[in-house]
Amino acid sequence: NVKILDDSSMIEEDGCGDRLLDKSRLKYSIDGGEPVILSTKGEEYIVATDTLGEGESVVIEVRMWIDENAGNEVLGRHYHGKIVVEGVQTTPNAVETLYAKVNDKTVSYDNATEEEKSEMFTFTHQAGEQQAGWSEEELTDYRYVGKTPNNYVIFNDEVWRIIGIFTVEDENGNKEQRLKLTRNAPIGMYNWNTNGSNNWSNSEMQEVLNSGPYYQRTSGQCPRDRQMIDCDFTNIGLTANAKAMIQKTKWYLGGSPNYDQTASSFYRFERGTSVSSSEHPSYWIGDVGLIYPSDFGYAGGSNSCLSSVLNSKLCISWVALNSWTITQRTAYSYVFYIFRTGYLNNGSNAIVYDVNMHPTIYLKSNVIITSGDGSSSDPYILEPRSS
Repeated sequence: NVKILDDSSMIEEDGCGDRLLDKSRLKYSIDGGEPVILSTKGEEYIVATDTLGEGESVVIEVRMWIDENAGNEVLGRHYHGKIVVEGVQTTPNAVETLYAKVNDKTVSYDNATEEEKSEMFTFTHQAGEQQAGWSEEELTDYRYVGKTPNNYVIFNDEVWRIIGIFTVEDENGNKEQRLKLTRNAPIGMYNWNTNGSNNWSNSEMQEVLNSGPYYQRTSGQCPRDRQMIDCDFTNIGLTANAKAMIQKTKWYLGGSPNYDQTASSFYRFERGTSVSSSEHPSYWIGDVGLIYPSDFGYAGGSNSCLSSVLNSKLCISWVALNSWTITQRTAYSYVFYIFRTGYLNNGSNAIVYDVNMHPTIYLKSNVIITSGDGSSSDPYILEPRSS
């Protein structure tokens, strides 16, 4: 911020406090711009603002003069002022830091260099029904794809992977770009639910992750082998520091009638309103979810992967195999999961299969990256930005 302030020390030194020039008779301009009367700035007197990146500089020209329409009332009057430049050092949040590394949108995985393949790629989607009125910018996200991207991060004192940057809604409907993470290793093999329902909002595993033993970092009961069994997350549950970085988010629960869909068609179904029962909501507000089928599909990266249906066993990426998704199959009470050989599947009564659970979250916008390059040997380190 550039400010024009009264210099009270000079006023006292000159003893001219009773003969000060009325600031309504003073004008200034910034970089030759339109003249502004100084008194209109009130008490703040901020006349220019700029933002500098690392190593950048800027020149701001400030000119001041007596209003050309002023009369004899300005004779014998004094004005003592000073120009003050205030700088505040800010650290970009994690989204801003990683967005600066996103490949140009003209780069595809098929023609990318090895260095480009390690960073995020741009994908623009057709809106699902729950995204009515969203702009093209809001329907564009940035994803890590392929087998070995630099998307390793330390979260909850353990290794997670960054899925990408997405525009999402918080619990109040406010939209913002946020970083989405999924745990690299599973927390165990569990049922999605044991009661035959594919409604994530009240499923047993949702409760484990959002209010039960995993969320509380304690021991308790978890669904496995079609029953509730003892489970212990005292060492791998969410820490208080991790929970402070999680943004409660709107998770889409729209479903697809079958699994022979491409990543882009799954994206629309997930954000649609089709569900397997009229009693099921089409979205859920919460902290910890699971990946979408489209997350698995887009991670394949290549054009041949993106144009293929997800049950084709075609593409292996960094996304973990034999893992649950959050998405229901609307034709039956099934849930889609990534089969151990690398394709999307849902078996008969799939919700009671024992499949790996990889908790998935969205970060708050105040989270910053303090170090690391995202590689497996030097993961990004996350911390909340200090106020």
